[in-house]
Amino acid sequence: MLPYNPAFDLHHGIFRILQLLTASPGTEFEVGTLRLLDFLLLFPEQMESVRFPTESAQKRSLFTREKNPYRMIENPYRLFVELAPLHHEALGALAAHDLIDVAKLKQELVVRTTKPLPTGLAQVLMLRNAETSHLIDVVSKDLGRLPMFGDNGLKSRTKFLTSRHEIV
Repeated sequence: MLPYNPAFDLHHGIFRILQLLTASPGTEFEVGTLRLLDFLLLFPEQMESVRFPTESAQKRSLFTREKNPYRMIENPYRLFVELAPLHHEALGALAAHDLIDVAKLKQELVVRTTKPLPTGLAQVLMLRNAETSHLIDVVSKDLGRLPMFGDNGLKSRTKFLTSRHEIV
């Protein structure tokens, strides 16, 4: 039996990226930032290790749950790196359908175009974002507004983008 893992499903990746873009209309994300936010949306239990901004610190308790032994991630950094090709394929597919700006994507930025989503997809996205509003709001708004680099950037706060071989 092969278990299904949404982390490696291209269509699920496209859906998650659209979730983030729908939750933050008009926001321009760096590709690296969007990849990291998607990772946290996919594995919300990893939020427990994130250093939250001061004004959002109380929301951290929403993500300190019992660990699921069937969903333990031995090495989050490695998994994040393994997801890179899927993220790039998902962004390419969205650009090919003119749902994200191609010119911005070439500059490593992701911004939603004005092209409307199919009605059924838009409804499912809104429903899913409403069902997981505590997670999507923290990921897309609280963490999504932070810069990628610097002492208070996402890279520093999450540690998912650092490796032990990195020059400090």
